[in-house]
Amino acid sequence: MLYIHFKLSYPVQKFGKYINKYLMKRIFLLSFLLCLHSLNLTQANTLTHPAKQEMASHSSVNWANRPILKISNDDLQNQNRNIVFKLYVLDTGTIVKTEVVQSSGLAALDQKVEKALLKAKFKPYIENNTAYPFIAVQPFSFQVSEDTRPWWKRFFGLH
Repeated sequence: MLYIHFKLSYPVQKFGKYINKYLMKRIFLLSFLLCLHSLNLTQANTLTHPAKQEMASHSSVNWANRPILKISNDDLQNQNRNIVFKLYVLDTGTIVKTEVVQSSGLAALDQKVEKALLKAKFKPYIENNTAYPFIAVQPFSFQVSEDTRPWWKRFFGLH
């Protein structure tokens, strides 16, 4: 049980409403800080073991179904683009969430790659005969391809 003792130096009748307001602010602040402290303790208990995270960060994982991407020069706006995604993967290998770590600068291209990633699947990460969920960082580098159409098709914009 927590007891809070405040020493009052003024008569309560004259300054009662001001002292009550002051006390309420201090009690509210103290209870807020105690709540934050208890939340911090519960979060510390729910974190996964750091050794497992360290092992997973140095291990390689393999694709079961690679992302299928069809990116054109128009999608790249005729510039080379780099994208880096953080992938949250279940113990089954299913990608459940993606985050853009480094954007290509084109929202449409980022969304196209993200959509393909969510359809892809990893092989489960297995250690000691147990499958674990993991987080992977996947970089993509897209290069503008040379146009192999004859000059007259390029000139007239024909495909």
